[in-house]
Amino acid sequence: MLTPPEDDRKGFVVGKDIDHENGRFRIVVSSKKLLSLLGRFSVVAADCTFKVTLQGHPLLVVCVIDAMRHAHPVAFAIISNQEQTDYDFVFAAIFNRCASLGLNCQVQVFMSDGEMALKNAARAIFGGEVVLLNCYFHVMQNVTKHLKKSVEIPKEAHDQIRKDLALLQVAPTKQHFAAAGKMFLQKYGCYPLFLNFFEKYLQNPKLLMWYEAAAPGIPATNNALEALNKSLKDKLRRQKEPLGTFKSRLLEIVFEYGDPERTIVCERIFDLETERKTYDWLKTSKKVRTVNCQETLKCFTYIPGKEVNDITSQDIVSFEQPKLDSFEKFAADFGKLHRVEVTSQDYKTWDCTCRYFFKNNVCLHILAVAVLKGKYVLSAEANTTKVSYKKAAGRPKLVSRALMKQ
Repeated sequence: MLTPPEDDRKGFVVGKDIDHENGRFRIVVSSKKLLSLLGRFSVVAADCTFKVTLQGHPLLVVCVIDAMRHAHPVAFAIISNQEQTDYDFVFAAIFNRCASLGLNCQVQVFMSDGEMALKNAARAIFGGEVVLLNCYFHVMQNVTKHLKKSVEIPKEAHDQIRKDLALLQVAPTKQHFAAAGKMFLQKYGCYPLFLNFFEKYLQNPKLLMWYEAAAPGIPATNNALEALNKSLKDKLRRQKEPLGTFKSRLLEIVFEYGDPERTIVCERIFDLETERKTYDWLKTSKKVRTVNCQETLKCFTYIPGKEVNDITSQDIVSFEQPKLDSFEKFAADFGKLHRVEVTSQDYKTWDCTCRYFFKNNVCLHILAVAVLKGKYVLSAEANTTKVSYKKAAGRPKLVSRALMKQ
């Protein structure tokens, strides 16, 4: 059924291409409800999952990522092969269907693992300007596999390499990542085989975007989609089905995912825990500095890290133009200064360079700046001041005779 049904939740075939002679096929299914998400979000992720059909055909899951890093499916595609032409067909079918439904589909960021066919298809269909993020989890998986097979790197160095990469992944800015990346290669230059393997993750433009600062506010892993794949298999009751019945079951799943009660977050949510951390931070003596950049017309607020109370102009210059002479220097300076980019009047669109923001999409620094600028008022429940001390439960301890007044 290629004609969209009246019911927005009801699944239908978005596009299909079946070559009986060569045994190749591509079948894309979705619903108007799921496709409408592409008109609301610009971050798309895609990945194949397996063990869902008796024939072993891959199922390509295409989803959007909401404001709090949750994945929501927009289409499913059963494909016979994993080549760029197959992915081209799937993405084009989705894109063209959105256009016919009057949906303004503008994909700005595409997340996937290191499969080049997927990345090339995204660029071909969504446009050459789309940012290609590379899943950090898969990068580390490949690094771990290489280390296990390596004969040049001693085992006692494996953990340190992984720790350094984890730190590099949360570099506060693109400039820090580039500078620290060079120092990382210099530090492990004594392992030429490892460098030959890893250089592509620092130089290939389609593979190097695995660090958080590449796209602030957007997850650097495919974990949300992997969780969606697990949920999908749970809905299938972990049973492999023949292709014919699987397509019918897939249409039922499309209907289930279109449930209007499904929570889809369109803007960042600052919870009570973040408010309380902000309240505690505002009680400290730390001083912030705000700088207006004339060239970019942006406003930046710089915030001291944990062990710092004030920031100098030189600290800001060093942060914006990092000059490193070793990877250890990058590690020592990490977290001493954070920068909140005030991009608009809406504090929910601001980004921070701290590690907590990179992993949770919210942080106390953004909320603190919003409070200082009068954009946000903390709730009464955020007050962590102790009003009184509760008497300890149980009988009081016996006092030593030597301490008793006669």
